[in-house]
Formats: sequence, C-alpha cells, structure tokens
Amino acid sequence: MPELLEKYNINKQQGLMFALLVGYFFYISSTTSLVPNYNDETDSVMYDITSLAPKGYVTNNQLLLGIGLIILFAMSFKIKELQKNRVSERQFKEYLSKVIKDKQEIKFSNGKYEFPSGDFKIDKDIRLVEEIIENKRNPKKYVAQVIITDRNKFEHYYHITGNPITMMIDDIIETDQKLELMDKCPDCGRYPDEKIILAEDLRRYKDIKKSLSIDHE
Repeated sequence: MPELLEKYNINKQQGLMFALLVGYFFYISSTTSLVPNYNDETDSVMYDITSLAPKGYVTNNQLLLGIGLIILFAMSFKIKELQKNRVSERQFKEYLSKVIKDKQEIKFSNGKYEFPSGDFKIDKDIRLVEEIIENKRNPKKYVAQVIITDRNKFEHYYHITGNPITMMIDDIIETDQKLELMDKCPDCGRYPDEKIILAEDLRRYKDIKKSLSIDHE
C-alpha cells in the first residue's frame, strides 16, 4: 500500500480521507437498501407482501457530512500543492539572520553561546539543492554560507542548510573553507542535486542491461 500511495503521489492523510469517503458511501448504501415492506406489529403491508421498499432515506445531516468529506478531500490536494511552494531566498536569509542573532545572544545552560559574537554576513548567493525524481525537480534544501567576524577580527565560516518550504534549519557546519563557485553547481561541488532512482526504474535498467548482455553473447 505505501508503494501505491507513493506511485500516485498521495500522502497518508489523503489515503485515509479517501478510505473514509468510500466507507461512508458504503454506510449510506446500507441505510437506504431495500427491505420487505411488511409490518410485524400491525401484521399488514402497504403493498403486496413480496414487494420491496426503501429501508430509509438520506437525511440532511448525512448529506452535509458527505459534502464536507468531499470538500476536505479536495482541499487536501490544494494544501499539498501549496506546501510544495518554497520560500524565496530573501525570506530564508531574513529568517536565518534572526536565527544567527538568537544563537549569538541566547546562552546554553553552561553559559556558552552557540555562535561567537560579532558582525555576520550571509553570502548573497544561496544554493538550492533539488531532489530529482523521474525528471521532476522538488526543492530539497537551501545551503547558505555565513561568515562571522569576531571581536578579534577572526573570521568563522559556517555552512547552514535549511528546509526551503518550512525554513527549519537542518544542519550547521563550521568549516575552514568558503563556498566556491563550483559548490553552487547543480552537478558538482559539495552540494549537488540529489537524483532519486525509483525501484521500478532500477529494475528496468537491470532488465535492459541483462538483455544487452544476452544479445552481446
């Protein structure tokens, strides 16, 4: 089942909502099924004793609940689409500036700071690492270089990665090397794009390779 959801780009919440809809329609169907139109208490029938009549009808509350479930299911796709939209590089830099200031001003329990005090600079170029699945590109993470100049005029270099959608900081790496131009290349450097090979693509590749080897023999 997880493989099927992944194949059609459906998350677990949408799968659950779809199951609820299907179950609800089965419930509505059972409440409106046909039954013998015979009253045991009065020992009488409205029509012939072998006739069938509706067991019940769909109430307004049931109708509203069904419509609500359909609307929620449709909205889940809209929310999912909105969640794919990444924040701008400017927004990420502004958020990163706040994070750096907090780490320079708020102490740990041991009295130390996570970042040294001093002026800091965020490199004007932000590297967007993308995840490539079947030629579809999805934003994976932002990579920013931060240079902090402490009171002794010594420069500290940090590579900070964050989620391009939620802006949550993933990694803070202190390094003695600046980001070079090649590090901003999508196919080279320290932060290349990530190409994901699906299991079915791998099987297809193995089958092609196997057929080619047989033909070669």
